[in-house]
Amino acid sequence: MTLPATHRWLVCLSDPLGAENLPEDPLRPDQLGRLIPLARAHGVLPAVAGNLQQLTGRYGPRRVIRARNEQMAEDVLDQALSPIREILRNAAGYTLLLRQQTARIAEAIQKKDLPWLVLKGAEFADRLYPDPSMRLFTDVDLLVPRETIDDVAEVLGQLGYLSRSVSMKYNTDYGERSFQPDGWPGGKVEIHWNLVNSPSLREGLNVHWEDLQTVASASSTRVVPSAASLLLIAGVHAAASHSFDRLQPLWDICLAARGAAGTIDESYLAATAQRTGSRWALAMGLHLAENLLGEVCCGQLQDRLHLPRVGPLSRRLLSPGVVLRNHAWRDSFRRQIFRRMLKRPR
Repeated sequence: MTLPATHRWLVCLSDPLGAENLPEDPLRPDQLGRLIPLARAHGVLPAVAGNLQQLTGRYGPRRVIRARNEQMAEDVLDQALSPIREILRNAAGYTLLLRQQTARIAEAIQKKDLPWLVLKGAEFADRLYPDPSMRLFTDVDLLVPRETIDDVAEVLGQLGYLSRSVSMKYNTDYGERSFQPDGWPGGKVEIHWNLVNSPSLREGLNVHWEDLQTVASASSTRVVPSAASLLLIAGVHAAASHSFDRLQPLWDICLAARGAAGTIDESYLAATAQRTGSRWALAMGLHLAENLLGEVCCGQLQDRLHLPRVGPLSRRLLSPGVVLRNHAWRDSFRRQIFRRMLKRPR
């Protein structure tokens, strides 16, 4: 896999477990200048910033930055990292507010004895990442059975949330409802009755609350997705919501496949992937996690689950370069083709 230097360093530095196997050549200052906003767009800025600091302390700044001397390399790094620290402090404060918001909503829903699960966000951060601050999120996502969505919406209304109309391609049968706290611009809450929001994608890919395997939470009285369900959620989210346009969802898949949240019930996962039409989403996610992030266990798990193999056409369709270019306009047709492929169960 031949990638530009900026992309090679981005992949290396985005590892939440620590940067290893560093690219041979240090970054030029202009390449670092491109890497930082790219890391933010990919949702991996906390890991990138932390790994840059650790590598500088371990090997010296010139291992990371190409410069005439150590002081010049250190100055370049400090100039790049200074604004990041403020960004990450603000992000940490915002996620704390979202966690408090989630706790308040959880208490109100539990009083009504309604079934619900937290999706992505804090659930991924707490159970998949070595340091929860490495996994940023900007809203609260809940999954509920479709027949109880009005009841949960009523609970949010009693807590002061207003229904928020969102301009979407489809006017009806969208898989989520969005709410906003009255008088506060942040803190959006989305209630999902399906992991797949798009009605057209649900022609081939459907994951409901009832499809997920749950276990008792180790830290509260609520139930949470099992380790296998976390991987299923991560794979479907990365494919259906993002078409693999960011590194953060790939790291979600990678860490879940590594067993960060516990042992994966492979029998359940294989059967559920077949029943819900998510085999192709999981296969592509595990393939990219192996080939872009270098995690061999993802390919091994793909084989044990008997998921479809990713052939030459699909490898070109969503190559590592396409993922790393984020939302480059020249790749839009590739993602459109991939979304059509998700509609065909495999």
